Amino acid sequence: MELRQLRYFVAAAEEEHFGRAAARVHISQPPLSQQIQALEAELGVELFDRVGRGVRLTRAGSEFLLHARNVLRDSERAAQMAQRAARGEIGKLAVGFVGSLAFTYVPWLVREFRSRYPDIGLSLHELTIAQQTDWFADRRLQIGLVRPPLDVPGVEMETILREPFALAIPNQHRLAALDPVPVSSLRDEPLIMLPRLVGLRYYSQVLGMCHRAGFSPMVIHEIGHLPTAVSLVGAGVGLTIVPQSLTTLRLPGVTFRAIADSTEMAETALCWRRELSLPAVDRFLDLARQLVGAGLAGLERAAGQASSA
Repeated sequence: MELRQLRYFVAAAEEEHFGRAAARVHISQPPLSQQIQALEAELGVELFDRVGRGVRLTRAGSEFLLHARNVLRDSERAAQMAQRAARGEIGKLAVGFVGSLAFTYVPWLVREFRSRYPDIGLSLHELTIAQQTDWFADRRLQIGLVRPPLDVPGVEMETILREPFALAIPNQHRLAALDPVPVSSLRDEPLIMLPRLVGLRYYSQVLGMCHRAGFSPMVIHEIGHLPTAVSLVGAGVGLTIVPQSLTTLRLPGVTFRAIADSTEMAETALCWRRELSLPAVDRFLDLARQLVGAGLAGLERAAGQASSA
């Protein structure tokens, strides 16, 4: 049984005439009649009664018509879905992201992606770099948004943003009067930092800033999420150093200031499996690049407003 036979049959049933049905499907009448006869032979039933120059459905034909229409509708939808999948308009993606991006790029990116591609499901996972490394190795992730480095065989990494660091301090702290704040001013200040295992590059960068200024930082707490560290700053526990994008956080008791004398930059990178050739992955990567590029100026304006608050 072929789809064309079903199309010919439905046309004949609706037209009640083989000649008109043939014209409707753009073939001559003999091939249409032959295909319907072949269909009847395969089914072992007569689908039409021949009435004068026309045809009328038999009881078997009427029942078969209902199912034939469903099959044709389903086949058309299947073809459409396959074409949409090939264009990257449907599918499902598992996306990992580090916690420091959960309050900045990720909500913005997810909202825009879902608006543009509502039929691509996103399975979102907040994961540390170590966890994303494991998930990529286990092929549980298609895409990751990370603070480099991430080193997994077969996984590509592309830096899409480099941004300076900023200092989060309590509102009434003496350093709130300075903007920017020299790194040397942090010599005797209690710092809240990411653990080395959670943010290896971040940890090294902060230590590097301090060492170049001639001192070792006084680390009093290691917290796994920078937004949590910022909230502790508001409680007066200490100070913390964050990527500039996190200065858009509005937390009570917290002031953000630029850091002087530092060239260290926080990086945001996209990661994906090299062998994947999924159009949906390409859609996500392209949009992530576009939005980060387009939003950089707005991010810098927001950061400036936050630091002056």
